[in-house]
Amino acid sequence: MIAKERKTRWPTFLHNFLQTSRSPIASYHFLRMSHLLPKSLDEVIDFSQPSLWLSVGSIVFNPLIWNIVARNEHRKRTLTKTLGSPYSACYLMAVCIFAAGIFRDSLFEKALRAQPQTIPESMELKIAAAALFIIGQILVITSTWALGVTGTYLGDYCGLLQDKMVTGFPFNVQTDPMYNGATMCFLATALWYRRPAGILITGVVYIVYQIALKYEGPFTSQIYADREAKRAQKSNTSKSTSTATASAASPSTPSYAAMTSRGKSNRTEL
Repeated sequence: MIAKERKTRWPTFLHNFLQTSRSPIASYHFLRMSHLLPKSLDEVIDFSQPSLWLSVGSIVFNPLIWNIVARNEHRKRTLTKTLGSPYSACYLMAVCIFAAGIFRDSLFEKALRAQPQTIPESMELKIAAAALFIIGQILVITSTWALGVTGTYLGDYCGLLQDKMVTGFPFNVQTDPMYNGATMCFLATALWYRRPAGILITGVVYIVYQIALKYEGPFTSQIYADREAKRAQKSNTSKSTSTATASAASPSTPSYAAMTSRGKSNRTEL
């Protein structure tokens, strides 16, 4: 009885308004809401399921471990020294990240199947979920294609920097198409299975990705800024060296006035 009283109720003012209103429309909506809407979050999400927390844990763990390993690689080149090549280091990280993503997705699906299916079924919902999933996949696949393996899987942390910024599709319509596309796919799957728990997990995905971007974005920008600074320094050093070498190698050229006066004096002597 105490547990029931602790459950979060829908706002009292809305309940009283709909219940006491004499409007037929309000009464109709009250009947629908009282039948369809849950009186507590526990009725639509089963927080006691271990699969729910395993799914959330994998979603939080993956970006965290990526950033730890990648930053260590940038500073110490641990994988590059072990494997003998920055490309080998990047490809190893690519395989691990891809495999971890598949495992995360399998845990997400398993978590959804163990949750209550309380979202009403409709053809419109199915169409919206399918469209959302297709758009999300297009963003993920095209961004991977545009960046390549090294650009997608943290190659810049291994020293494999892009020659120039990628500005084509989908980066001309989305700032972070890979993360946004993945989030859309999570939401689409939750709607397809009609599980509110999936929507909650999608919220976790969005928050985790936003936090990851707060760290990845400035760090990656600093990597490229350091490269440009080194290029500029090298270019200035090369120019200074070339100028000094040219000045030392070639004799000084007499001025036009000196040449003219010298010619005049020669002609006078003749």
